[in-house]
Amino acid sequence: MNKSVWILILALVMISFGIGYFFKDLASLTGVNIKSTGLAIQGIDDELLPISYSWTTALCGNNNKCLDVLVSCNGTSIMNVTPISKLVEHEDDWKDPRGGNPDLCPKNGKG
Repeated sequence: MNKSVWILILALVMISFGIGYFFKDLASLTGVNIKSTGLAIQGIDDELLPISYSWTTALCGNNNKCLDVLVSCNGTSIMNVTPISKLVEHEDDWKDPRGGNPDLCPKNGKG
């Protein structure tokens, strides 16, 4: 190969390393950096809670008529509760297999 081809290859390699160096901060576009920048909420036992999360649970009355809902939380604050099923009547001894928590947005970030 002639000298100009080698210079072109070397220049392309240097440009690619330069681009990688200058754009290394694009990692902040991922969710991994949310914890390291302190945007999450400090929780129990120094755990970081996600800023917002959603989960489903059954809201039941005394007569075991239940409604599945999607609970959207921001930290420990309820943002939205949306029904995702119709009213269902269960047997008297029925328990929600998801182990629902009476606190819709608990401090540990799990329903």
